[in-house]
Amino acid sequence: MVTKHKYGSANRVYLGIGWDIIDFKPIRAVTIILRTSGCHWRRCKICNYYLDGASRPPSDEDLISQIDDAISRFPEGELMVKIFTSGSFFDTREITEDLQKKLIERLPIDRIRKLIIESRPEFVTPSSIKYPSEIFDNFEVAIGLETTSDAIRRNSIDKGFNFEEFKHAVKVAAEAGAGIRTYLLLKPPYLTEKEAIDDMLKSAEELIPYTKTISLNLTTVREHTPLYDLWKKGYYRPPWLWSAVEVMKQIRADRRFDDIAIISDPIAAGKPWGPHNCRKCDNIVKDAIRHFSITQDLKDLSRLDCSCKRLWEKVLELEKFTHGVPLA
Repeated sequence: MVTKHKYGSANRVYLGIGWDIIDFKPIRAVTIILRTSGCHWRRCKICNYYLDGASRPPSDEDLISQIDDAISRFPEGELMVKIFTSGSFFDTREITEDLQKKLIERLPIDRIRKLIIESRPEFVTPSSIKYPSEIFDNFEVAIGLETTSDAIRRNSIDKGFNFEEFKHAVKVAAEAGAGIRTYLLLKPPYLTEKEAIDDMLKSAEELIPYTKTISLNLTTVREHTPLYDLWKKGYYRPPWLWSAVEVMKQIRADRRFDDIAIISDPIAAGKPWGPHNCRKCDNIVKDAIRHFSITQDLKDLSRLDCSCKRLWEKVLELEKFTHGVPLA
């Protein structure tokens, strides 16, 4: 989980330094977010990441300078390296295939235990993943599937692809010797808290054949999105942290997931626009989720309690009767 954030200007880029796991063992992890022209889909109801892209299309030299800046700030020792853009690394409108190769070549390959690159599934092709698959013994493509339900992904998020396209990307990756890290989204708009939990559990079950890591993203309200408008009008509440705890506990306790890691890094936890319980327990539960994500030890979550948990349980029971208006 990311514990330190570094921002910059010009050719300095975001570098997050934290922890992750490989084969259920902790490892230092760095997250690079390259400033490209950004996502070309730009229709997701929850996302404004494309606004973080470069104000003008960066040149090849700009992007090489960005990766070099990030590498210069890597901590010592073995690492997991995650490369993101405000879109898809393998989208050649953001980064040409030749430049993708040049950027990967600059990484300290001998120190990297695992490389993870984020992309939409349509850009995962034999050609796009050939080079990183050959260079790294442990390479994963990270895909924001959000849910295995095509209806929810279409109506609540407008992601622009379906589960079959995701499964095709998994097949392409597997044929190249690469794995898949899957991002699921807890509580997109138009779902009750209970529906959101059920969707995550169903999605996780359906992902068992396709992934070795499930990263549970907890919806955060972002400005300049349709979700922000719903939230401002009182028609949306970000997920309870208790809901994330429940999802992670049920998955980890299920023996079918014994070789699948379930992780989460709650962003903006405790804020009104982020996942939250009550002020008394927000930080405690957030820290427990992050710690569990490294240990995978159910005890980290099982010991949690707070008086607000009873309110959350009532929300699960009664929210279906409120016609879309959050109870608490």
